[in-house]
Parts: sequence; structure tokens; C-alpha cells
Amino acid sequence: MKKVIVILSAGIKKEDGKWVSTGYFTNEDFDLAPGGTLRIKATYELYIKNPEALIFIPGGRGRGVKNDEINRPDLCDLIALELETLGVPKEKIIKERRSNDTVEQLFAIKYFIEKYHYTDVFVVTNEYQASRVKGFIEHFTELQKLSDLVYIESAENVLLASDYEKWIIEIEKFKSNPNMKVWQEREKKGLEDLSKGQYKKNMLSFNDSQGVRFIGNGHPVFIVAEISGNHNQDINNAFRIMDAAAASGSDAVKLQTYTPDTITIDSNKDYFKIKGGPWDGKNLYELYGEAYTPWDWHPKLKEYAEKLGLVFFSSPFDNTSVDFLEELNVPIYKIASFEVVDIPLLKKVGSTKKPVIMSSGMASSEEIKLALETLKKAGTPHVAVLHCISSYPTKPEDMNLSTIPDLQKRYNVVTGLSDHSLSSMASEMAVSLGAKIIEKHLTLRRSDGGPDAGFSLEPEEFKNLVSSIRQAEKALGSVLDGPGTAEVGSVIFRKSLFAVQDIKKGEKLTKENVRSIRPGHGLPPKFYDEILNKKAKTDIEKGTPLSWDLTD
Repeated sequence: MKKVIVILSAGIKKEDGKWVSTGYFTNEDFDLAPGGTLRIKATYELYIKNPEALIFIPGGRGRGVKNDEINRPDLCDLIALELETLGVPKEKIIKERRSNDTVEQLFAIKYFIEKYHYTDVFVVTNEYQASRVKGFIEHFTELQKLSDLVYIESAENVLLASDYEKWIIEIEKFKSNPNMKVWQEREKKGLEDLSKGQYKKNMLSFNDSQGVRFIGNGHPVFIVAEISGNHNQDINNAFRIMDAAAASGSDAVKLQTYTPDTITIDSNKDYFKIKGGPWDGKNLYELYGEAYTPWDWHPKLKEYAEKLGLVFFSSPFDNTSVDFLEELNVPIYKIASFEVVDIPLLKKVGSTKKPVIMSSGMASSEEIKLALETLKKAGTPHVAVLHCISSYPTKPEDMNLSTIPDLQKRYNVVTGLSDHSLSSMASEMAVSLGAKIIEKHLTLRRSDGGPDAGFSLEPEEFKNLVSSIRQAEKALGSVLDGPGTAEVGSVIFRKSLFAVQDIKKGEKLTKENVRSIRPGHGLPPKFYDEILNKKAKTDIEKGTPLSWDLTD
């Protein structure tokens, strides 16, 4: 039996040589270190009893706590260092630096278990988090398999079952801490929020060669460079396109996995002729013969993409392509717009139990709903839906980007854009409308020709697109209430109440001697009517900012 011990929600940092608790359930008034220290000690005790086990630190940090300023890599390192100090060999500790909050840490645990085939998993957390974690596992379909593999217990209970008297004393100090009431109130609210679905996230997660990846709110836009047939049947062109994608800052490259025979038949009947658009006059078999990516390239391209740090995935078009991509162990699937109505294909893709990104070109709301239901019923954990216009190239007036927030609201999914327009404008605008995935075709040179070259971006253009998206993300920021960080220095230049004439002691404040002017050192202008007719408590010189202690 392969064992792993997971330390969850450690939430600690070191101040003046002491571990300080910073988890979601604590506040800065705690003078002990009940959060991180207890979980580290409990993890160590379990390791002593199970020396064959590995210890997994899924990363993350507490939310909403003022003194939690430590970044995730440092936090992982500090926890690992403390475990090593206690006597755990360094090679027994595995750190995951990508995850953020509890839900993401659970996904990290899930993929860690799947990757290394662990069958006995002990999660050390605190009482509050133990309740939340159990609720999350029940709430998220893709996490439910953890219920059969994971034993969740609070560090307090682990240590109370031990013979280490000094640890028991520390726990008792924690439980008698006057802030315990705060902890209990937060626990109660957390469980209430959980029952209301407050923690449910619209998020995709998957594991690739770089670790656990997340797509959705709170994470950067996932940018996909679509290679399609722009390699023009030269694998070296495909490699160079991947180089350009990596250099641009893209997150992923995508292929299309089919052959002319798996997607259509060779027929010159009028049914199979293309009329209009960039492929006018060709029959489908001829077009797909030019555009397809040879299957024997796929393993080489996947290996090359992963060396570049890119996610590699593809759009399958029949069952044989799904089986082939499963042999390659792609982490995620793409459903092309034209395949949204292919229910047998959706069932096959769903059976892989991997996340899916689905384009919605031409699809009605009923068709999208049926596709989502089919995928989820077959086993797909999460589906993202991309707005897409299946017209090549797409004119600006046909983009209808307002569909993006509607897709999110209507289907409660991560949304994005599969962009076939001639510029990057639509993709940049899509981000401001909530798109968390942008897919765009990439080619080395449009002048080289190729099936999709006419509506693809060249490397420098793609790099500019990525840069613009990242700038747009920064500009979107978060909802502000009050001055933003950049505005703090400007607040003083707002208007306030000043004496604009010399005012003698006992003299009334009037419209003649009091005005609302810049700068902002005096009382806020909202008190203008209230301060009129009050008497000066002392002589007030012209140019003095008014305050209540200057009046009777």
C-alpha cells in the first residue's frame, strides 16, 4: 500500500523566530502558533509511525489575513524546512507551488494521487478545514473519488491521540485562547457558506508536465495558439510555430487530430463541395488532406511542446482520434464548433473524464445545453464554452462578443473566445467581458499560404496579443471601494472646509468666511451646512483647515 501524508492549510510564517498562525480561521491576535505548528508536528508524528510514506505540501496561503504576506513558494519552503528540522529526510517531501486556496489544494492532491497511484492518503488540517474539505469532496463531482482514498483529520485530534505531553499542553492553551470564540464563529459561517454553495467555483483544472493548472476566475487568461494546418505538411514548421507560441508567452498549443478518412469520405458529389470562403471550390476530402496533422507527428510535437513549458492538447473528430490522444495522455480536450452536435463523439470524449473546452460556433442554446449534459453525464468534470463565429475570417460586425457574459450566466461555465477575426481587437475586448480562455490561430507567415493562414496571426502579432491581454487583466483589477493604491497620494487634493478670512474668537462661521476649497486638510465638505453659524472657539487665521475642535 502506497502512503502519503498531506499537510493542508498550514498558513504559517515566521516572525521573531516564532511560527505565527495566519490561516483563514485565525486573526493576528493569536500569540501562539496553533495553526501551522500543530499541523507540522502532527504530520511529523504520522511520518514517524509511517516512515515509508511521502509528505506532500500542496501550497497555498490563508485568505483575508493582514499578516499573511508570505508568497506561496516561500511558504512551501518554510514548511518543508521545519519538517526537515524535525528529522524528515528532504527526499521524502514533495512541494506543489501552484495551488492557492483550499479547493485548488484538493485538486492538487487529486492529481498527485492519480499521478503516483497512492492508495492511502492522510490529510492533516484543522477542525474547521476538516469540515470544509469533507464538504468540498462531496460537492465537486471530480473530487468525490477522494472520499475512498483520503482520511481527513485535524492536527488537534492527531496530537491528542499521542503520548507527547508538551504537545497536548500546547493544544489546551490553544483551546483556552480567548480568541476561540472568533474561531468558532468563523467555523459556523464557513459551514453555512458551504451549504449555500458559496465556495463553488467555475474552474477547470488539469495536470500536465508542469504540474496542476487552473483556468477560471482568479487565474490568468489561458491563451491557446492554434496550429491547425499552418505547418503546411512540414513538421519543422510545426516546431517553429511552437517556438513562436512559447516566445509570445502563450500557455498552450493545440492541434486537430483527424485524417481525411476519419472526418469525411472521398466524394465529388455536390454535397461535399465547399462554396464560398477561403476554401471555395475544394471538396472536403481534398481540404482535409491539405490541413491534417500526421498522427505520427503528435508524440514528437507533444514532447517538444512540453519542453517549452506549453500545454499540448488537441481536437478529436472521431472515436479513433480520442483513443489515440488517450495513448498520448493529453490533459484536456477541445471540441470544435462543428462537432458540438456529434453526440456519440461527445460521449466518447466524456468517458475520458478529462476537462473539455468546447467552441459554440453555430450552436443554438438547446444544442449547447445538450452537449454540456452529454459530456457531464459521460464523465467530463468541467466544461468551458468558447464563443465562436464559424465564419473565416470573421468580420467585426459579426463577432457578437456580448454572447460571452451570456454564456457564463446561462450555463455557469468558464467562458472564452475562439477568435477567427483578422486582428487581435476582439480577443482583447473579450477579456474585458469575462473571457478566461483565448484561442487564436498562429502561423509563421501569412504569405506562406495554408488552409488557415488568412485569418492567423504572425509571431510578432501574437506576441503583441498576449502582451495586450496581460495588460488588460491588470487594468481590470478588482472592484474598488474608495481610493485605489495609485490614488492615495491624490486624496489630499480633494476639497475640504477652510477659513478664507480671519475669524475672531466668538465670531460665527458664515458663507463669507468659510468655503469648500482644495486641498483636503480640513473637514469634508459634507459638513458645510452643519458648521455654519457655529462660533469660533479661538482666533482662526485665514487659510486654516477647519476641524471640530476649532468651534463651540
